[in-house]
Amino acid sequence: AETKEVWQVCRLNLYQGNDFWNEVRKTSDYEVELDVRPRPWWGFQMVGETHNVSNGTFCSEPARGRHGHDPFGDLTDDWPSRHSNNSAYLDQSGSADYNRVLTQLYYDDTMRGGKFNSRIGFAYSDTAGDITTEAILYGVGVRLGDLWSVSAEHLYDVNDGIMLRQTYEIRRIFHCFEVGLRLRERQSGYDIGVRFGLAAFSGPPLRH
Repeated sequence: AETKEVWQVCRLNLYQGNDFWNEVRKTSDYEVELDVRPRPWWGFQMVGETHNVSNGTFCSEPARGRHGHDPFGDLTDDWPSRHSNNSAYLDQSGSADYNRVLTQLYYDDTMRGGKFNSRIGFAYSDTAGDITTEAILYGVGVRLGDLWSVSAEHLYDVNDGIMLRQTYEIRRIFHCFEVGLRLRERQSGYDIGVRFGLAAFSGPPLRH
């Protein structure tokens, strides 16, 4: 009331998927996304998914997505305060029962004219009763000016004591679009990618 600022304080998304016509096995999928943002510059996010297969066994056929929306997508996307489907940490393949949970705290003052954003969280997953991921996620991003920004993110396995993934990115705004160059190091090798995105119509969630 003092500043007349308005922002989204809480968001709750629920998803359910069921397979009715598969002759081999029936599957069901439940997801929940909770984003609580008590202040414009920080918040908490939790994403959970449970996937159940009728026979509970692996099959040679990979698990198919439900409807194009996957909250367990690329960890190096923008913070959850900007996109609702960017919060995840693991690529799941094969058809079996699995559960996945991601919890994280994030800070982002760029929407208020600041230069800094960061997040720290914990990722957990189990497949067919076996724990497959217990990892700490942490990242930081800095705006270097009106045009340039850099970011870094790590995914660290707490059980094995190894770095599962390191990602570094540099971005630049060109008029109405943004270009990013990304370097990712994983246990299997390196990835280099270029990303393009619109920048002219991405209005901040904070308004007066």
